[in-house]
Amino acid sequence: MKLLVKLLVAASLVSAGAVHAETYPSRNITLIVPFAVGGITDIVGRGIADELSKDLNVPVVVDNRTGAGGAIGAQAISQAVPDGYTIGLATVSTHVVNPSCNSSIGYDPVKSFTPIAAFAEVPNILVTRADFPANNLEELKALATKNPDDLAYGNTGYCGYGYLLGEQLNKALGTEIRQIPYRGGSQAVTDILGGQVDLMFDAISGHLGNLRAGKLKALGIAADKEQALLPGVQPFSSQGAPAVNTPSWYGLIAPAGTPEPVVRRLEQAINKAVGNEGFYKKFYDMGIILTADAGSEALRERITTQLNNTRQFIKDNDIKMQ
Repeated sequence: MKLLVKLLVAASLVSAGAVHAETYPSRNITLIVPFAVGGITDIVGRGIADELSKDLNVPVVVDNRTGAGGAIGAQAISQAVPDGYTIGLATVSTHVVNPSCNSSIGYDPVKSFTPIAAFAEVPNILVTRADFPANNLEELKALATKNPDDLAYGNTGYCGYGYLLGEQLNKALGTEIRQIPYRGGSQAVTDILGGQVDLMFDAISGHLGNLRAGKLKALGIAADKEQALLPGVQPFSSQGAPAVNTPSWYGLIAPAGTPEPVVRRLEQAINKAVGNEGFYKKFYDMGIILTADAGSEALRERITTQLNNTRQFIKDNDIKMQ
């Protein structure tokens, strides 16, 4: 009798999942973007929302939940009903950097979510002014060794992604380039152009205009190979610094407990979107590279591995939130 009951319960769960898969989605879907309107994360979110809407045949409405470096939005995603009608964007900030630097973030970057798919990367670059007397990491190391007190990175906050990349590059090169925090990247760029600060790690997408105008240059790029966006700029990994050869990335997530059929339907829609040549080119021209074949398990593995590595680096170097 007990066996029969278990079989009936299992059958009912399978049936419910099948019905949900057949009817999903039947109404609007909310996509929470954990950063402000107009930024690169918002652009990525709205772009993928439009593509998902076409395939799912329902509106996918962007809801910007800003604050605390993306933590407020990520927490809102984790607390939503796990029915597939509230999904969100995961980024390296929300799922790696913030949880590594802040133990009271309000969510677990692995357990609080159901990963759906990683679908985009934005290469980070080490950017400097055009007349800076180094053109690659080897020349930067020589310059920093000769003048150890003269150089400085700009960053957008202690224990932020740019800060961590700067510290990782210092370790890789054996240098001690100072770090100067800024309230925002635009002020750091202004000071780089003016010579008040020398270098900054940041996503390529925000600097294409100045790079193409010859006002800024990049000493390296986080990519697996040289990119047409920046011809002649070599990946960090080929310059002896594989630790910083990690791009910013974007993934689609849902609250923990979201039904498997819903996850598979959303994953299918994501794969269709990144296979759209027009969509790929539109994003690539902005410095955003769509990635294929990075589904639910690949995203989970990416988050877990990068989270563990970052936490270990922070521990080893005694980096704490201020």
